[in-house]
Amino acid sequence: MSSEQDQPRAATNIIVDAYEKAIAQGIPPETVATAALSTAIGLMVQIHGEDLVAKTIEDIPHKVRAGTFTHE
Repeated sequence: MSSEQDQPRAATNIIVDAYEKAIAQGIPPETVATAALSTAIGLMVQIHGEDLVAKTIEDIPHKVRAGTFTHE
């Protein structure tokens, strides 16, 4: 990895590849997305603790409604 700035992009690419592989194996996209979200939150809790993660994700409903996660 060339720099810390490249790490988020590399991680995203790896996750997207895994997502596409799961869908290609016949797992419904909504099941893959739910599993990915649950896994990500669980890992964040392991790393940062429940209180910090809960605080961090408090704004997610607002961000969803604002289109932050809407992809073309």
